[in-house]
Amino acid sequence: MADLKALAKKHGKYRMISPTIEFPLGELISDSWKIAEWLDINYPDAPSLFLPSSPNPVQLDSPEMDVAKAYAFVFSSGFGSSDAQWSTFFEISAEPLAALHPGDAEDTNTERGWFKSDAKLDMKDGWKFLTSTPQESLVSRAKASLLPLEALLTDRGHSYLASKDQPGFVDYVAYGRYMMMRVAVPKLCEEIWDEKKAVKEWRIRLEKKFWQGEEGFEKTLARIYA
Repeated sequence: MADLKALAKKHGKYRMISPTIEFPLGELISDSWKIAEWLDINYPDAPSLFLPSSPNPVQLDSPEMDVAKAYAFVFSSGFGSSDAQWSTFFEISAEPLAALHPGDAEDTNTERGWFKSDAKLDMKDGWKFLTSTPQESLVSRAKASLLPLEALLTDRGHSYLASKDQPGFVDYVAYGRYMMMRVAVPKLCEEIWDEKKAVKEWRIRLEKKFWQGEEGFEKTLARIYA
């Protein structure tokens, strides 16, 4: 959080979002979507984040890419965004996440105060809005938002969300929501994300692929909490 505030001040910006990449010459790329597009353009021999099962290099202007990016964009802007309210993962996690930041909640110069501020949330009275809905309702909506993922993984025979056999941008957006909850509210996270068999198996599949399973996952969590 402190790094984002320092970066915003350095570049004269009111609000800096995560993730943000700063290049050696000072250029900034913010937002997961823009970073994913940049990676596809600049690393054509790596698997595409939007067409991960396609042979490399992919045709960036092909009809297939247009369809894949449209799907990914809608998913990211809806399920993966707190603003759209398609999902309620951030609302459920907000209070515990704030508690992980040190400082006075009423002082925006502290990490906790900044996390809860209108400037950080880019919304007037944003914190009041985030924490105004009863948790029971938030949990119910969160579970419902996972039903389309369960259907895709089950009815379409997909191992991943972005393609049948390889993960891509959509998977990382969804897993980011899971990981946020796992850090903030582990028990509720398990209740919500492991309720559906295919979604749970998808999550475990990703962790085995990138973190060598549960042991690697726990090491990652330990670094976050530290």
